[in-house]
Amino acid sequence: MSMGYTQEVTKGIYMIAIPQIYEHPNTAHYLILSDKVALIEAAFVYSLPYLEKALSEVGVRPEDIDYIIATHYHIDHTGAIGALLEKAKKARVVIHLQNHKLLTDPVRLVRGSTMAFGLAAFKLYGKPGEIKPVPIDRMMKIRGGEELDLGKGKVLKLIYTPGHDTDHVSIYERSTKTLFPSEAVSVYNSRELRAYLPPASGGPYDIPRAKESIKELMRLDVNTICLPHFGVVEDVQPREFLQKSLEYIDYWLDFILGMLKQGYNFYNILNAMNQKLLEMAGYRSLDQLHEYFKKFWFMYLPKITLMGYFNYIFQYPGGLLYSYNPGPVSSALKSEMGGV
Repeated sequence: MSMGYTQEVTKGIYMIAIPQIYEHPNTAHYLILSDKVALIEAAFVYSLPYLEKALSEVGVRPEDIDYIIATHYHIDHTGAIGALLEKAKKARVVIHLQNHKLLTDPVRLVRGSTMAFGLAAFKLYGKPGEIKPVPIDRMMKIRGGEELDLGKGKVLKLIYTPGHDTDHVSIYERSTKTLFPSEAVSVYNSRELRAYLPPASGGPYDIPRAKESIKELMRLDVNTICLPHFGVVEDVQPREFLQKSLEYIDYWLDFILGMLKQGYNFYNILNAMNQKLLEMAGYRSLDQLHEYFKKFWFMYLPKITLMGYFNYIFQYPGGLLYSYNPGPVSSALKSEMGGV
């Protein structure tokens, strides 16, 4: 499927799948319709034409949106919010108070993406001048535990789920038992890449909090899980998916520690992770996959996850794996990282 598309997930909830690099619809927004309208995520500035077209297909204009919910501040979840607000005049941006000020500073948002993706970040998410800041007075800052009543029984519970980052929030729609866990759970693709990869960011991956966050989500009665990358989980029952997301955090930690103890460096481990992910998904080589996975997903996502694990293992602040911002890396750590 090479273009974006809109799909009704359940009554009053729509997934808007948007193509990114290599024309792959890997980014999902979610629209919840009732007396009030909520949009979960507004990913990158180049997505706006697709997003506006998708909204019109279900009879919604940007001016109709009451809430734009950011599950966390990362640019692939918030990059288009500032521009969308110029048309969505009444919308409030719902975001955890931990990192809300970052949305006012596009330069800092872009800097974070370039540290992960290099100059490819400009093509993916836009340049600082293209990304609009989000005014503080348009924000609804939350702590977690709040509820948004959209009317007619549609209530969104906002759940604080740190781990991927310190400001991460998941959303649960009570009447349809639909969970939007964002990156509190594994990166997973029901149709093309059935492998569980914890979404550790490049900074230290807070494994204890990530596990507690999933356990919190497992207390919910869930019928449907909607992910921000690759859409709805279709081939695994919700409870099983959450359980596997929890288990694979430790699986990959043990995998990485085991290779470190054998003397392997960062890139040795990365190559082994990529091979293991292919095997988990039932593939023999990258040639069996869509260009997006060959030329983007496998180039960046496992590497970012491994960075997060390394920084957790060695208990240093984030950013230590970037050669242009090494921080206080010990000689022993440099050796483990293969001289990075």
